[in-house]
Amino acid sequence: MQKPHSNYAMTGAMCTAAAAVILGSLVQQMMSKQADPRHIRIGHPVGVLECGVEYQENGAIPVIDATFGFRTANLLLEGTAIIRL
Repeated sequence: MQKPHSNYAMTGAMCTAAAAVILGSLVQQMMSKQADPRHIRIGHPVGVLECGVEYQENGAIPVIDATFGFRTANLLLEGTAIIRL
């Protein structure tokens, strides 16, 4: 305990993506002005998690239509099956 988890939760990534389009939020302030909110990359101790948000502008508080994230899977096994008749 007393240390951050090595992975970044997908639920946290989707909330971070939503916060990226809310004016005045800490996440929005940290984002580059040229950043595309549909392609956000969050660095964490184990790697990079990609997520995004689709929204409609509605003044200071946008309408969030969807948030999404992408997980990568590491190759665990590669093999060949031989069928003998």
